[in-house]
Amino acid sequence: RYADIRLNDLRIYDRPLAAAEIEELFLRHAPANVVEKARNPLAWMNDAINSPPRERRDAEGNLLESRTVFSEGRVLYYLPENELVQRLDRLHRSGFNVYAPIVWHGKGREYALGAAPKSERLQTFEKQYPNYDGYATLVREAHKRGMEVHSVFAVMQAAPTPVWPDLAVKGERFYNGYDPRFRQRIKDVILDHLRNYAVDG
Repeated sequence: RYADIRLNDLRIYDRPLAAAEIEELFLRHAPANVVEKARNPLAWMNDAINSPPRERRDAEGNLLESRTVFSEGRVLYYLPENELVQRLDRLHRSGFNVYAPIVWHGKGREYALGAAPKSERLQTFEKQYPNYDGYATLVREAHKRGMEVHSVFAVMQAAPTPVWPDLAVKGERFYNGYDPRFRQRIKDVILDHLRNYAVDG
């Protein structure tokens, strides 16, 4: 990814800098708000952590206000259970009541139970943590805290090597949404996910 930026300070050194030197230069020259964020990336949540908003529900217990965290890359279900629970607790203390992670990005399924092909990321994770279903753990622990889990599917997204090459748009990283075969296939993936996990949306 790229950025359209302006530089206000560019320095070129004629030698490699040690990590400690880089840190010292950064702390000395970076704006105060940037230094604060670097020292504590979660500082922006401090006011919410110290005074979380009260949940509002109807008589049946349904949430009347959704405060959602959408997660695309660093999703909680790819963490071991103790780290997953720790971060979920932090989100809950901060007043969030819905967690919405991407579970399908066109590279295969990102959750343990399902008929669709697995993503490479999931295969690597399962080798490191065999017999552990991170998504089932996420749903269970979120529900314990009164939080909802809304699974997100990037429906038409296709990886550089698509899961279903015959249904991909030629020359693009997308699937052909007009093809009835693709619509049926992705619908089957989503329904299979809903049968295997008690997600809320």
